[in-house]
Amino acid sequence: MKLQKLFTKDFYTKDTNLFTILTVLLPIHVFGIAALFNLSATVLWTLLAGYVLISGFGIAVCYHRYYSHKAFVTSKWIQVVITYFGVLAGQGSPIFWASVHRGYHHPFSDTEKDLHSPVAHSWFTAYIGWILFFVPKKFKVRAVGDMLKDPIVLFFHNHYYKILWSTWIIAALISWPFFLGLCLAQMYAFHQENLVDLFCHIKSPILGVSYRNYETKDKSVNVFPFGYFSWGQAWHNNHHGKPADYDFGKTWWEFDPAKVLVWMIKRKPKLG
Repeated sequence: MKLQKLFTKDFYTKDTNLFTILTVLLPIHVFGIAALFNLSATVLWTLLAGYVLISGFGIAVCYHRYYSHKAFVTSKWIQVVITYFGVLAGQGSPIFWASVHRGYHHPFSDTEKDLHSPVAHSWFTAYIGWILFFVPKKFKVRAVGDMLKDPIVLFFHNHYYKILWSTWIIAALISWPFFLGLCLAQMYAFHQENLVDLFCHIKSPILGVSYRNYETKDKSVNVFPFGYFSWGQAWHNNHHGKPADYDFGKTWWEFDPAKVLVWMIKRKPKLG
């Protein structure tokens, strides 16, 4: 199967990203905002669970540390579970997410080829514009050749939309507040990553104190205290300094909550 044909299944079109905007991102935001006006115990508990499972296990651990950087090893059944939570974030299939990160963000950080760099592009483009005006047929997936051989990855890639939509339907059938809470959790996960993309490559007091521990070639910064609430993602300069480490915290006070999640699921070395 050709890579381009495989990749465009993530969007069902070659020339525009409009389909995923209308069928994934728009519903997440419409019902996520609706949840804010219909808060209940169910909505709040679902939001909390989604914060851990989707933002934590799904994106910070699975899509970022596991797929994009291969920072740890886990069992196949755990891979299936955390990949499912990653899909629920509505940020694309694991192939797409890792392709952006491996193929564009790290090797070309803060240059024109870095799709969501606020240094090379406008703040709007860095935050959400690159998603709105994304052209799939121009995208390269050469950086994730290893993932294209993994049947688990291919399953979630080829059935990305079906998995999202079926989960929404089941959640709505279980409970409307449960569905609203799920969408709110998905909306948080979406904007958490966009905030990291934007404010962790510029020095700005908006989210906290920005500083650098490593003299990297890019403009990456750590943002305190956002690192605590973004599953360690905002210890971003640390990550760019040592991208293969699953613990993004490098000082005693830079606690990375995601390292606890990784510790829970990573394959432990055999003794003896």
